[in-house]
Amino acid sequence: MKIKINAVEFDIEPVPAVMRQAILSDPILSRGVWREVWQWDAVAQQGKPLAAMTDKRAVPLGNGIAFFVPRIGAQGEMMKSEAPSKKMAERVMKATGAKTLLDLMNALNRIINLPQKELPLGSFAPLNPVASFKIGMYVDYNVVQMANAARNLSAYLLIPGQVAFQHHVTAIPDQVAYDAVLAATPGLATLQPAFVVPPRTKANLGLRSLAVGRALADLQDEIRAAGGPEAASDAQKRRAAQLATEWRVLRSTEAAEQQPRANGLAPAAAIRRA
Repeated sequence: MKIKINAVEFDIEPVPAVMRQAILSDPILSRGVWREVWQWDAVAQQGKPLAAMTDKRAVPLGNGIAFFVPRIGAQGEMMKSEAPSKKMAERVMKATGAKTLLDLMNALNRIINLPQKELPLGSFAPLNPVASFKIGMYVDYNVVQMANAARNLSAYLLIPGQVAFQHHVTAIPDQVAYDAVLAATPGLATLQPAFVVPPRTKANLGLRSLAVGRALADLQDEIRAAGGPEAASDAQKRRAAQLATEWRVLRSTEAAEQQPRANGLAPAAAIRRA
């Protein structure tokens, strides 16, 4: 697969799991992975946003770009080589004609779409009368490499694939009332509404299909190396279920595009579409 930014064409390749983990561990990029987005005050019975959002209380799920030239750390871990990575960023921006990183991201957003997700405030509404709380948003990113070997250009594109929300209580004005609400809705304490971000463009679909396909293959290898499905950890099982759900949504979208008169996609069973 290829994408073009201005006159520069980039080949797209999925990245191995170890590279994805190293890229997403960057302190700056991690701010886009997890952030608090909403706060509710039970005494005032008012909520307020903690992040930029639309009038409909939808939070932009920003795409990202990373310039990551790897090096091996003292413990054998993959790390970012700062000076070469900075130089690569300068070279990519110069080649594409981007004056700022925002210019480059705007060009990419036109290709892959900039998604947003309305906050599922209704899911947490039973807590409103009895507790003050904050809602955090977790974005699970697909990562692919965009490279032009002839010009020695490389960057990594981060595309939201799934989004999940969870809350933490900050104050309980009435403990008895709070306990009664949890007794009536026991799943509320650990509620984490999660959604697959729908691919709105063919490029978005293609890029994420590459990334999710590679992630599934890597996870299957990891599980086999650990002793097979019976020996898989709970974290591996959860990750496998999440990836499988997103893969089904991507494949369903591809099938629906081939039948333009279809009525659209059915929500995924485990993770709904954003």
